[in-house]
Amino acid sequence: MRVSSALVAVVILALAGCHEVPEDAITKALSARSVSFRPNLAEPIPLNEQRTARIRQIVAKFRDKSKVRMETDILGLHHGHFLLDGQVFAWQGSILYLAEGQRRNWVVTDPVLDMMGSAYMKAREGSPYQLSPDAWERILSQLEQKH
Repeated sequence: MRVSSALVAVVILALAGCHEVPEDAITKALSARSVSFRPNLAEPIPLNEQRTARIRQIVAKFRDKSKVRMETDILGLHHGHFLLDGQVFAWQGSILYLAEGQRRNWVVTDPVLDMMGSAYMKAREGSPYQLSPDAWERILSQLEQKH
């Protein structure tokens, strides 16, 4: 049985295009009234207006196909989550990601996240266990930096 190359191309394109960032999740996050950061193993920290605005700018990158990519495996443990009206965006180093299923993650990067990652690693040098609220404040203050 001979399969048409055109048919094979259509099937490949259809499968490749099946994965798009969930627009409803991004819309919900961008219109969120309640925005906080939840470090691993700690209570959520509400974000002020300036930090909330910066996280929204980063989340908006998920709508730009040139700035978002899908990864099937994220190595390592994330440092915490940004919660935008319950919509969860995990943060690790210089990336923010939105999990879709168990193995698919929509990922964006941002220089401010990288600055937060550096501040996180510096804080971990002095405290290998749970970070203090002051340490988290120093990390989150990077959201207010100009880049």
